[in-house]
Amino acid sequence: MKTEQVFVNRVEGQLTGADSFEIRMLVDTSYEKIVNAMFESLQQMAKLEGEGEDKGQLNYHVILIGNVGFCEE
Repeated sequence: MKTEQVFVNRVEGQLTGADSFEIRMLVDTSYEKIVNAMFESLQQMAKLEGEGEDKGQLNYHVILIGNVGFCEE
């Protein structure tokens, strides 16, 4: 999760001026897949920590909130 922003910055650095090319759509679609996979992983981790307890739901929301910042940039 922590390296996702570094990854995006490096990819975007190589795509300067490529907004009209097919690669831009491919990269954007790939970003969506990566972010979805990360959120699914977070959900699974939160469920494992407190299965069947309110604590599990709390952990789930704390993890999601803590990792939302990188998606907004």
